[in-house]
Amino acid sequence: MRVVVPYTPGMLSAAVPYALRAHPADVVEWRPTEGERGYWDLMRGLWREGRSFVVVEQDVVPWPGAVEALWACPSDWCCHDYSDEGVPSPMLGCTKIGAGLIARNPGIWDGRPRGGFSAGIDMHLWERCSPGADPHFHHPPVTHLRCGFPPRHHLDRIVGPLRGGPPSP
Repeated sequence: MRVVVPYTPGMLSAAVPYALRAHPADVVEWRPTEGERGYWDLMRGLWREGRSFVVVEQDVVPWPGAVEALWACPSDWCCHDYSDEGVPSPMLGCTKIGAGLIARNPGIWDGRPRGGFSAGIDMHLWERCSPGADPHFHHPPVTHLRCGFPPRHHLDRIVGPLRGGPPSP
């Protein structure tokens, strides 16, 4: 199981590496994404590799078993929701991208996105892979620290601040 954690330096919540310790990933790749194109370029690079991966964003805390459920799912595109409103949305916060989805949708990260590089990466994916490739939603939702409970400062107080970047491999 390959887990990729895109993060902006200085913005990675300590709760994320703490939570990922509960998941038996073969590889956890901590990928800094700096500048307007950082996340876009990361997705383009992962797409070109053509291998399945799970994204866990810098402020999303998966519950124990959440990442494994995505990896074991036969769907090529699945995600855990983290909406406060109970309406599933295809956000990248905790999402599996399968090699089949990549193979069926080559080049979707080439060119310039509508709205700029830093806006709507997840919606770009959804628009370019649809129709007919809607993600499979898994439940229960995962915790998004910017919009859910508990607040980020509360979790960071529990697990401690992350100093010096992501854990060493």
